[in-house]
Amino acid sequence: MSDGLPVLLNLHDPVPGPILIPADPGSGKSAFLQLIATAVGKMHQPENVQFAVITNHPDEWNSLGNISNCVGVFKIDSQGTADLILSLISWAHGNKTIQQSVLLMIDGLDSMMGRNADILQNLRWLFLRGPARRAWPFISLDIQRVNDVLSWLDLFHTRIFGKVNNPKTICMLDAEKGSPDSLDAGVQFTLRERDHWLRFWLPTLAE
Repeated sequence: MSDGLPVLLNLHDPVPGPILIPADPGSGKSAFLQLIATAVGKMHQPENVQFAVITNHPDEWNSLGNISNCVGVFKIDSQGTADLILSLISWAHGNKTIQQSVLLMIDGLDSMMGRNADILQNLRWLFLRGPARRAWPFISLDIQRVNDVLSWLDLFHTRIFGKVNNPKTICMLDAEKGSPDSLDAGVQFTLRERDHWLRFWLPTLAE
C-alpha cells in the first residue's frame, strides 16, 4: 500500500467474508487472482492452503495449474465447475477442526449467472458460509455488467476495486460518498477502510 505495508488476509478470521474484485475490462482482475494463486504456491504447503479456479479462459492459467496447491482449473460452463462447487460444500461441512483453507477463485461472477439454479444456489451457500469454514471465495466482476449481479452484491462486504472509469458504477457497489482516485489499470487496486480509500500496487514476486 502507499504506507509500504502489505495487504494481508487472516484465513482463520471469517469477518471479511467473500472478496469481490470489481473493475473495468482489462484492468488486471485476472492478474490479481493469478498473483494470489502464485503467492499461495510460494508461501503455503498444500496441506495448509489450496486453491481452485473457475474461469472462461482456462488457458490463461496453464502455468499455475501445475502448482501443487492447485485443486484444478475449470471452465465456467463445464460439469467440472458444478462438481467442484458441490465438493467444496461437502468439504466445508466437514471442516470443523481441520486447519486447512481452500481459496475458490472465480474469474467472472457475471459469467456464472448463466449456470442453472442449483449451481447458483450452491454458490450462494459458499459465499454465505464458506469463510467461516475456511473456504474463501475470491471473485472478480466486470463492473460494466454489475446490473447482472445486483442480487448478489449484499453477500460481499469486502470489495477491492481496480480501475473504473464510470464513477456511477462504483456508487452501486459502495454506498459511501466519494469514489477512489484514478488508478493505473493492471497494477493498482484500492479498498475502503472506514472513510478512506487504501490504494495498493500488485507486487512482483521474485522467482
